[in-house]
This record gives sequence, structure tokens and C-alpha cells, in this order.
Amino acid sequence: MGLRVVALVLILVGLATGCTLPARFDAIRNELAALPVPSPPPSLDPLRRYRGVIHVHSHRSHDSRGSDEEILRAAQAAGLDFVMMTDHNHPDLFHEDSSDLRDGVLVIRGAEIRTEDDYVLALGIDSFINPDGLSFADVTAAIAAQGGVAIGAHPNRFRHWSDSGLAGVEIWDLYDDATRSRWRYPGMALDVLVSSRRYPAEILLSQIRHPDRALAAFDAETQRRRLTAIGTPDAHQNVRVLGRQLDPYPLTFRLAVTYLLAEEPTTAVLLDALRRGRAYFAFDLLASAAGFDFRLVDRDGASRMMGDRVVMENGMTLRVVAPHRGRITVLRDGAVVHQLDAATLDLLIDAPGVYRAEVALAVQGGWRPWIYSNPIYVL
Repeated sequence: MGLRVVALVLILVGLATGCTLPARFDAIRNELAALPVPSPPPSLDPLRRYRGVIHVHSHRSHDSRGSDEEILRAAQAAGLDFVMMTDHNHPDLFHEDSSDLRDGVLVIRGAEIRTEDDYVLALGIDSFINPDGLSFADVTAAIAAQGGVAIGAHPNRFRHWSDSGLAGVEIWDLYDDATRSRWRYPGMALDVLVSSRRYPAEILLSQIRHPDRALAAFDAETQRRRLTAIGTPDAHQNVRVLGRQLDPYPLTFRLAVTYLLAEEPTTAVLLDALRRGRAYFAFDLLASAAGFDFRLVDRDGASRMMGDRVVMENGMTLRVVAPHRGRITVLRDGAVVHQLDAATLDLLIDAPGVYRAEVALAVQGGWRPWIYSNPIYVL
């Protein structure tokens, strides 16, 4: 009797808070499946796009039981080139082999370190950093001293945006986003109860929101210096609702994907691309963003890429290419300067500033967040 009452309450509360019915999930699935095959993306020569996930936990973290084999199989199934591991900081993490290539997937070791009530991803480090007694700035300096890349984590509660040792910040984090919006839990619980076996991807997609708060902080900081934005699955494979696994690696590895533009898929080169801002992130569970391109083209036809700094000249054009028709938004210093519903956009710029682009995809009559570029800095 008790379980029936709980189920009835979930249904009533879920309906009141906007749960998504199976018929709507079917419509979303069919609409995404009907998207046309995108054209090949513009050449990046001598760079290439490398697709992967950052912020992944395994059995080495206290809150995950995921095995190395599960992570590798999921990465291969998702077509990833790299996985950046960030188990919770502990000396034992560094008793094993460091970054290496495994069956075509580059695994880059790192750690998630807590200091001054904030979290930082230490990517590419090879020895333990003990944060006891260290400031946040001390920790990011220690990461840099090992040749690693420091990324601020959990953006909705992150405070150290101005730390000069940060190479980048998470703009979207699955766990962080889910815990920010607890009012959605009843509707999601009903979705899980009714639809999780048939529509696991659609349930996750229904949770994506535009990361307005984190982007505002990011835009403010990039007016002072270069900073890289990424989106992460914060993958633990540890969330179960009503006995059902909601975050298996094969699913979350296709949810929030980071693309790096680099010459070759080695640890040093990929970390350098991340450090330089030659990156964008996307919710690939909606549709692959492999064909996305954002660059600045000068009057002589020379291109500048994301992360580049360039002196303002007449005749400069920002060019955005999306894999599918969507809502392309170009921002300067965090303010929208142009918006167009199209697959391509060319915008002649007339002022210096920090330019970046977003693309939203039309799904069921609404615009879903999809692709987020990193900035081009026009001085």
C-alpha cells in the first residue's frame, strides 16, 4: 500500500512540475533521428578535431565503482579519442601507470582536488598534490609546475574565477547542474518510473539547461585574460533512481563532449590545445557537433582559431558553421551582437572584444542548448 501511495504522489507531483510523457520522448527521438547527414566540416589543416570527455571517475574514487574496462568500452562505443580521468585526489592514484593509449583511446590521468571549499581538476599531473595547508592559488601553481592543466570545477558553486593559475573552467557539469535544480526531481522521478527503460537518453536530454550563471562569470573573466570553457559529464556511473541506472558511462560519454583542435592526439599536445582555448563543447547526445567551426577570417583570407588573439583590422569576418540548421548566437564581451536561424553565419565585425558563439538546436518547437565555442580575442 505504501509503494502505491508513493507512486501516486510521484505521478501527481510530476504532472504538476512538468514531467515528460513517453509520447513526447518518442517525438524527440524521431525528430533527432530525422536530422540530415551533415556536410563535411571546413578544413582545420594542420589541426584536427579530437573528441573526448573530461572529468571521469572510476573505482579509485569513493563514490564510484566503475572499472577501467567499463570506461574503455564506453569510450570506444562513443567514438572518443581521449578520456581525461579525474578521480578524487589520493596518493594511490599515482602508483599506477600514467597517461597511455589503450585500444585507440588516449587515457590522460589527473585528479579532482578540493581546496578552500572549491574543486579543481588537475589534468595531466603525474604525482600527488597534497592540498593540506595550501591555498587555491598554491594548488593551481603546483599543477602547472607538473605541466598539468588546472580547470575549475562545479561552476554553480565555484568562487575562484579570478585565480591566475586556472587555464579553464567547467561551464556545465552534469552533477552540478542536476543538484542546482532540485525542483525538477519529482518530474524526473516520474519520467524514470514510466520511461527510463525505453528512453534513457531522452531523460538525460530533458535535464539540459543553458548555463547562464556560469557563462556570465566566464564572460566577465575573459575580458581580463584568456580562459577555456568546457562542459563535462562528471561521470561516476553511480546514480540510481527507483533501482534504475541513470548515468551509465556509455550514455554520459555522449552527453557532454569536449572537442580539442590539435596537431596530433598525444597527451602533451591535447593538454596544450586545452590550455590555449582551442576547444569547444557540445551536448552530442542531441546531435554530433563534429562539423562545428568558429573562426575569424581577415581580408586576406587568413584564419584565426578559437583561443587566438588578433589585432583589430578592417574587413575581419567571424564565420560560424553548424552541422545542422540551428539558432546561431554571436556574443561580444558577453552581450549578444547577432543572432540568426541558419547553418552558417558570416558577421563583419566593427569593434574589438571577446567573441564567442553558441548554437541551439530546434527540438519539439523549442531551442535546446547544443554547442558552445571558446572565444577569439580581438584586441
